Amino acid sequence: MQILQKDTQVDDKTIAADKEVLQHAYPATPVADEHAYDVVVAFDIKAGLITSAPPYQQLVDNQTAVQALQGFRPSV
Repeated sequence: MQILQKDTQVDDKTIAADKEVLQHAYPATPVADEHAYDVVVAFDIKAGLITSAPPYQQLVDNQTAVQALQGFRPSV
């Protein structure tokens, strides 16, 4: 936020409001789970956006993602 304020000369009130919004924009566990993936794939297929999708396990390495995010707290 300091960079935003410095580069754009945004006032403190606007920075505080932006910070509040951005803090709620980050999920508590920012890892895509298999159910969410399946829902998106089903929607995309039904909408005609795709004809098929690779299996979830082929795309998402949850173990690495979880380990990388342990202790992660976005600071905005």
